[in-house]
Amino acid sequence: MNGSADISSPEGAIEDLLSQPEGKALDFEAKVPGTEEASHLIASIANSGGGKIVLGAEGENEVSGLARPEQARTVFEDAAGSVVPPVSLEFAVESVRDHSIGVVTVSASEGISLAPSGPIVRRDEGGRSHALTKDEIAKALSDGGVQTKLDQLLQLSEDQNERLKRMQEDNRALRKKVDRAGAEAKRARSLPGQVPGLLAGAVLGAILSFGLPELWRVVFG
Repeated sequence: MNGSADISSPEGAIEDLLSQPEGKALDFEAKVPGTEEASHLIASIANSGGGKIVLGAEGENEVSGLARPEQARTVFEDAAGSVVPPVSLEFAVESVRDHSIGVVTVSASEGISLAPSGPIVRRDEGGRSHALTKDEIAKALSDGGVQTKLDQLLQLSEDQNERLKRMQEDNRALRKKVDRAGAEAKRARSLPGQVPGLLAGAVLGAILSFGLPELWRVVFG
């Protein structure tokens, strides 16, 4: 099929989907990727006109299944929400040969979809992702409305700056907690050694204040 999947495969046609080659509109993932990797995958397919991601399989003859389909759903929904603008997707769980696999349907982007980090990417007919050239970016901006896409780029920059700011604040708070815990632990370790000195100081202070005979009378009656 020239690397292009039938992205409108009806329910029950999962075997047909598995028999198609990976390409511009179809990706196979044997394991569930992390959220960041998933966001890049979603953005690349959205930038390529939309398509499907099959989780738990690497084609017709390699179906391993998903141990936790709902966890996979969460990863891809979070990843889609992190793309600017957020990408619309559907997540379905299909049963194939006693295995549960996930089928993620990614909608086409209106112009450009940007992952939280890295270059702007698009898939080719062989299923490989590549960074868009300046001409491709300019065309996508022109097709989708320049001002709208510039606003998206600005929003992405602001989002990344906000994430960096939160990370720096979290790091400072964590460093303060670690320093405070270290100081408290140091005080706790040194306290037993300070007790004799504290007691001696208290006795000496009492002697200086009351005099030894008066202190003897007060203490021992």
